[in-house]
Amino acid sequence: MSLLKAHRLIKCAYSTRILDSWRICDKITEKTALRLRHIKEETGVVPGLALIRFGYNADAERFIQKKKELALRCGVDLHEYKFDSSCKTEEVEEKIHQLNKDRSIHGIVVSHPLPSSIDEDAVLNAISPVKDVDGCSSLNEGRLVNLGEMKKRANDKGLDDDIHYYNMVNFPSTALATLCFIESYKLPLEKRKATVIGCSSSVGLPIALLLSHKDMTCQLSHSHQDITPSLLKDSDYVISAQGSPMKIKGEWLKPECTVIDMGPTYAASATHDDMTGSVDVDTCCNIAGNVTPVPGGPGILSQVMLMQNTMKSMVLQEGMLPLYERMGGKLSFYQPLLSY
Repeated sequence: MSLLKAHRLIKCAYSTRILDSWRICDKITEKTALRLRHIKEETGVVPGLALIRFGYNADAERFIQKKKELALRCGVDLHEYKFDSSCKTEEVEEKIHQLNKDRSIHGIVVSHPLPSSIDEDAVLNAISPVKDVDGCSSLNEGRLVNLGEMKKRANDKGLDDDIHYYNMVNFPSTALATLCFIESYKLPLEKRKATVIGCSSSVGLPIALLLSHKDMTCQLSHSHQDITPSLLKDSDYVISAQGSPMKIKGEWLKPECTVIDMGPTYAASATHDDMTGSVDVDTCCNIAGNVTPVPGGPGILSQVMLMQNTMKSMVLQEGMLPLYERMGGKLSFYQPLLSY
């Protein structure tokens, strides 16, 4: 029996648990939709998310379609802005500056990959930090690095939640998804060791930084580095944030560790079943304590976290914090707003 085919089971025939995200996603999506519906009834305001995309890319198209479907379920107005692959950086920057001033737009996200002719840093840094709902700008990245010091300053000022002090900051949805997933299953974080494979600024690095602020010891491994037993043997968590299929083998793992796969890849065809992960899940049987399937792991939570970041940005930009708190909500600086 393949563990991948049993990915909807919390406990399979092996000692290894399969932890999926489907129910977590559904529950948080329902909560988000309910909260946004109440906000709309009270204020008439709907969160607006601008999606900037370039040309056509099959993999990107899949994720864009998922964003559209999820935005519709949550009650987020998604506005799509298409640019030719031959466009200039200045054209994209001009559109972003317009969106920064548009009060109906509360979040801006740029779809990857960007054409080689585009200055990616210039485009991402053109986004207003409060509307940078995927935490890609240099300012938001820097504040993630400096989170520990920022929390200390907030505590020194007597603030019970640092959102009141540095409230216009967003963190990458993939990092929030990883944290939300771990905490939804009530897995221990403090004083545990994690190895994150893949150190991109959008996935691996922010995951390691966010988890380190939860009192974990995190080591980063470049995706091109050889993965050996010595790299993983002491890791309580192995988090793959790179897209090489079946690269991580069970025999390299520390017994009873948790393996989280954030690196899905697609085969040439575009069907759901052709997605695979970077962890050889079947070799983890009776070695790892917990593994995540692909599809169905925390990667699917990333889109949900993006919608939550958009909701948070709307609440802050529209001065709705008192209303949000009356509804029983609490904005947290580096925690998912809603959990399973």
